[in-house]
Amino acid sequence: MSPHAGILNLAAAKKFGVRTNDPAPLASWYGKDMKSKQWDGVVHQSEWSRIYEMLMSDRTREEAKLHGFLEGEA
Repeated sequence: MSPHAGILNLAAAKKFGVRTNDPAPLASWYGKDMKSKQWDGVVHQSEWSRIYEMLMSDRTREEAKLHGFLEGEA
């Protein structure tokens, strides 16, 4: 993972509101397969920064949910 780009699958793209058929946000771009011109899963620059911030802020809550789940299973 880099602060400049990240790779998402379709489920992650949907979760984070990435719409590759729309123009990319300002100072961003989506990776495209050169032959088919379809999105290759890569998100660059400011769009990735937005997603990265969401991932990092959500991490604490996800760890707490996992901890609670594991305690419940023990």
